[in-house]
Amino acid sequence: KLRRSKNAAGAISKYDEAARTYEEAVKAGGPKKEQAMIKGARTGLTVAQLLIDAKQTTKAQGRLTKAKQAFKQYLAYSEDPKNKLTDPRYITTREAARAEARYSVALTNRLLMGKTPDAATAKRLWTETLPYLEGFEQKYAAQSGLCMSVVSDRIRARIALGDVAGAERDYQILRGIDAQDPKT
Repeated sequence: KLRRSKNAAGAISKYDEAARTYEEAVKAGGPKKEQAMIKGARTGLTVAQLLIDAKQTTKAQGRLTKAKQAFKQYLAYSEDPKNKLTDPRYITTREAARAEARYSVALTNRLLMGKTPDAATAKRLWTETLPYLEGFEQKYAAQSGLCMSVVSDRIRARIALGDVAGAERDYQILRGIDAQDPKT
């Protein structure tokens, strides 16, 4: 157990350092800013997950909130018309990063809810999450690996928010994606 905690501490330290490097690259701007934004958000989420595994809940919650904010900032940046891309190679990469960011906002909120969230917190976080999940399977159809998880989260959000009809519609969408998948 001690060895595992030392390994976790080392991994947290390593990812923390990487996150700081990405934050500095974002502040510096330039051609690598967008790449640094998504990598920094991703690294922050990894740190939060390592902290959860290490049972450092308070620190993890702070890192989850920070990672969620970083994903939202990336989405705002990448969706701003002044940052429009024209090269198809970069557009495909950006779309994949946007899909990841939307999914990751939902993931951070699920992790913030924990195992037994209070009703008010769950409602607030699901309400915040739902707009990031709407229409995901159409807009990011190429990200088929995420579509099942996103639609499953959307069903959970709708049920938690009392939208049973919406959850039923999303369930039909989920079945249409892959009727044989265990999530359906």
